[in-house]
Amino acid sequence: MNDNKLIKIGNFLGDMFILQAYFICYSLRGGIILGVFPSFIAIIDILSTKLYKEDGEVLSYLFKKSYKENFKKSNQVGWVLLLFGTILVFDYYINKNFINNKTVGLILLILLIIYIILTSHMPITLLRFDLSFKNYFKQAMLIALSSPFELISVILSGLLLEQVLARLPILILFLGAPLVAMPFAWFTYRSIEKIKDKKKKES
Repeated sequence: MNDNKLIKIGNFLGDMFILQAYFICYSLRGGIILGVFPSFIAIIDILSTKLYKEDGEVLSYLFKKSYKENFKKSNQVGWVLLLFGTILVFDYYINKNFINNKTVGLILLILLIIYIILTSHMPITLLRFDLSFKNYFKQAMLIALSSPFELISVILSGLLLEQVLARLPILILFLGAPLVAMPFAWFTYRSIEKIKDKKKKES
């Protein structure tokens, strides 16, 4: 590995560490409750544009700009998804361990799969489209289903990342949010680009 590649890797890791610091600071700035979702969306925004396209804008400016622009909608959609997901997981756990109704279990499992599909492409949908609250959910589902490779890649990356962070929990403190954001940023960004390319060819 030559010196140039080592420098690029070092710069990338440095940027990831800085993004984690911004995530913590801006989450606290929003009182955690209102700060976590726009901070996470800001990381995905930067990872899918700045770090991969290497434009020259400063990270602090990009983060603050994205945080402000997406503050309202990321909180609205984020908390609805979190609440719905929590209820689904809780109901699935209760049914599996106490009720054990196969029909209910199957319905909850299907709903969980739909939830995972929807959630996988929601961040990039919030970033790339200006829609009504209801239409964000429709658009995220459509994008996810039209990009099966990227959808599977996001899910597998999430499972792999879960194992890595479980074995190296120290990474959560220093690189946690950017590491979690990377699959959303990379694979879902590719989904959007594929759709754009397809539309260009059709027009």
